[in-house]
Amino acid sequence: MIQEKYVALRESAALMLQCAWRQNRARKEYHRRRHTRIEQEKADAQAQIDAEEEEKRRQERINASIKEQKDKRKKLRDEAKIALAVDENIRKNESINESSERRKKKEEENNKKKEIAKREEEGRQARQQRKDDAKTREAERKKSSILAKKAEAASRKAAEAAAEQILKPIKPKETTTKIYEGTWEMPCDLSKEPWCEVTIKVLERHAPYRLRFEGKPRLMWTTEIENSHGDLIDLTRRAKYTVSAEQLQTVLLPAFDSEAMSPVADKKQRTKSGTSTYGGKRSAEAAMMKWAQTGFSPLRERVIQWILRRMRVGVNEKCLVFKLSEEMTEAYQIDMNNKKTKRKRNMRAR
Repeated sequence: MIQEKYVALRESAALMLQCAWRQNRARKEYHRRRHTRIEQEKADAQAQIDAEEEEKRRQERINASIKEQKDKRKKLRDEAKIALAVDENIRKNESINESSERRKKKEEENNKKKEIAKREEEGRQARQQRKDDAKTREAERKKSSILAKKAEAASRKAAEAAAEQILKPIKPKETTTKIYEGTWEMPCDLSKEPWCEVTIKVLERHAPYRLRFEGKPRLMWTTEIENSHGDLIDLTRRAKYTVSAEQLQTVLLPAFDSEAMSPVADKKQRTKSGTSTYGGKRSAEAAMMKWAQTGFSPLRERVIQWILRRMRVGVNEKCLVFKLSEEMTEAYQIDMNNKKTKRKRNMRAR
């Protein structure tokens, strides 16, 4: 029993010692942490004070730098204004000098131009005067030479007439009348010119009666043509063909066989011409078919158009000629008053 109490007292004493030790240790730890916290707060306060002082010093440096830059910029602006004013004065003086020099040069050039124009005008008047004098002299010379030639021709003609009156019997003068004129597009025998434009003129002559076809072919792609011997033909000469009265009887009329045409004449035609469906009643073909079927003679212009539709342009040894065939050559007349035809001709000419 006593031993147990002793053990209990011993354990309680040990426990009390242990608690006192722990309290002492806890008190020391508390004071250590408190001292550490106080030192840290002092250090933080000092660091804040240092930072504030550093920020203040930095702000002062910034303000000083800004003020220094402002003063420098102001000084530079003042210097730039002075320099600009000096440059402006220099430019103004230079501009005044240049404008005065330009004005002087322009006045000198105008004076020179006036002098040159005056000399040219005087020279032109002198040349014109010389030309007029030369023309007057040439006209007088031509007039005198023409009068002399006329007098010589009149005397020669009178002598020839007198000689003809003595040697030859009097022959009546043959009459020539232009009965047709127009422009046609005709096939051509040239390889480069399968078609060419021809200005046609038809003359009627008597004693004996004949129709003279003359035309000037207009070639677009050919400038020189050689004949079979290698010589150049004359493209300035007009193409010609004469249809005699015998040809009209022996060549053209057999193309209108009345027996071959009689079945056509017996048929009812839908056109107003009563004879043909080709070209209408005013066409040359209708007129010629009516002539073959009924015997009524067509107008001379219809006969000429019928002949021209059977013509083509051929090559002779010396010039271009017209060729006539009994079959149509698809030649056609160009209406010069048609606006579309004019436009096509202008485009072709370009």
